[in-house]
Amino acid sequence: MNSPAPSPFPILGVDTSSHAGSLALLHGHTLLEERSLAATGRRHARTLVAEVQALLRSHSVAPRDIGLLTVSAGPGSFTGLRVGVVFAKTFGYLTGTPLVAVDTFAIIAANASAEVTRLWVLEDAQRGALFAGHYTRTPEGHFAATGTTRIVPLEELAPLIEPADAVIGPGVKRLPDDLRTARRCLEGDLALPRGEHVARIGLRQWATGDRVTPFEFVPHYIRRSAAEEVAEKKALESAR
Repeated sequence: MNSPAPSPFPILGVDTSSHAGSLALLHGHTLLEERSLAATGRRHARTLVAEVQALLRSHSVAPRDIGLLTVSAGPGSFTGLRVGVVFAKTFGYLTGTPLVAVDTFAIIAANASAEVTRLWVLEDAQRGALFAGHYTRTPEGHFAATGTTRIVPLEELAPLIEPADAVIGPGVKRLPDDLRTARRCLEGDLALPRGEHVARIGLRQWATGDRVTPFEFVPHYIRRSAAEEVAEKKALESAR
């Protein structure tokens, strides 16, 4: 399994995409600490800043010492992703730290054990559907997407999941019981993105030149929130 060349600087991994956010601080490939985020840290950028500062202080690392900022970009919670994006833009702009946007589903896929070579990552899309992305393990041992993440109605999902596929992610609990019994389901903490994986995947992306500026970083929503769709509908109705 190949790894990027060692990085001589601290790396910060941030995930706010789920109900259980996560922060991680690495130095090169060495994990210094990983912390769960308090609920307020996932809802308010100001609180997230305080939690990041506490993590850095505990390891005597100043914000400007961070050599790479890696942030989960979605899909996931609309509110959580927005908090993460605001933090990333602010931190990146103020410190000049290189920024990498990391696919949330790739982060979740990284939780799977080594014997898993194919899997579907699922997230609840509401309205009787799931966000679904398929991933396979590369010769280097990492997961890569085989296509784009899409919205799949629950009743159309079963034919897509082959016997060799595992399933993982917060959306697994929405699967029918017969499908959950017939396929390998990775649940519990395995279904949630981790800050350590954000940082490690982000480091690999950075090594290949895959990075963004604070102004370019946008969340991967797949579709707008229900509130936004309702607002647009009202605007169209009032314009008639």
